[in-house]
Amino acid sequence: MKSQTRLLFWIRSLLLGGAVGVVLILASATWLTSRYGSLERWRLSCNGIVVVPDQSVKSFGQAPIRHAFSMPLVVSNLSDVPIDLMGYRTTCSCAMVDGLPTSIPPWGEVQLTLKIKTPGIDGPFQQDLEFYTNVMNQRSFRLTVVGEVQPN
Repeated sequence: MKSQTRLLFWIRSLLLGGAVGVVLILASATWLTSRYGSLERWRLSCNGIVVVPDQSVKSFGQAPIRHAFSMPLVVSNLSDVPIDLMGYRTTCSCAMVDGLPTSIPPWGEVQLTLKIKTPGIDGPFQQDLEFYTNVMNQRSFRLTVVGEVQPN
């Protein structure tokens, strides 16, 4: 009888402790999601990445040859201090960004305009843009634009 009572005590303790642990994990995940927007953004911030574009790879799908169009680009600041986006670099004039230089407020975001002009040949399109910041541990971040250029 005594061993059954002890066993029941341990089972109840484990169940109660497990339930409390689950509640704590859920509460932590909820708070982190409300603070960072997602658990993935929290993970990035833990690794020192505090300037985050809405997507690291943006796709325009399909577009005809020599077609010019714009796409929104949202860049977030996952830190307690303002961050400056000072400029960008690309290897061709087929990709430009309007709205730079700019400052992103703490825990805020800024919307930029990405302007693309497809080349004169059809086929896959890929262009990398490197953005420069004033963040000591993240002097730059990269954005890749992809799509398929179709004949007219």
